[in-house]
Amino acid sequence: MGVTYREGAPLSGTNIEFKARLHDWENALRIARAWAAEEVAFGQRDTFYHVPAGHLKLREHFPGPAELIGYVRAPGAEPRESRYRRMPVAVAAGMHVLLGAALGVRGVVEKKRIALLRENVRIHFDDVAGLGRFLEIEVILTADHPEAVCEETARAWIRRLGVAQADLVERAYIDLLE
Repeated sequence: MGVTYREGAPLSGTNIEFKARLHDWENALRIARAWAAEEVAFGQRDTFYHVPAGHLKLREHFPGPAELIGYVRAPGAEPRESRYRRMPVAVAAGMHVLLGAALGVRGVVEKKRIALLRENVRIHFDDVAGLGRFLEIEVILTADHPEAVCEETARAWIRRLGVAQADLVERAYIDLLE
């Protein structure tokens, strides 16, 4: 079973994921491109809102549709579980006004993303405004890919791309910007 990036992707699920600062962007991108079955490049603006637990963001894709994403991620820099829920949003500006008034805006993250995809793995190369270049890998849990297998897949990518322990990032981009 393949994993599409946006259209047809599950509206809820669980990933094993990690994020890391990238020092050799070109080499890591070359290795990932040789592996990938699909590549998509686009811009994103994530507007985060104040919530009591986890994160809630309105994600706008450029080009593409908007979606509301809520997620809770385990703490730490190592590959970890992230549970998410997504909802397509037809009118992003209206949703932003509603959520901003009800919850308050926490902040905005803007980035250019290259997404490389194959089976249940998504590798993101993110150029984040105000922060720099990062790698984010999400390994999606499925019936054929239980948690232990997904965690080992994530760790294999850390080794394959030569990510140093010191480069693993334990917080979301919004947390780093604050």
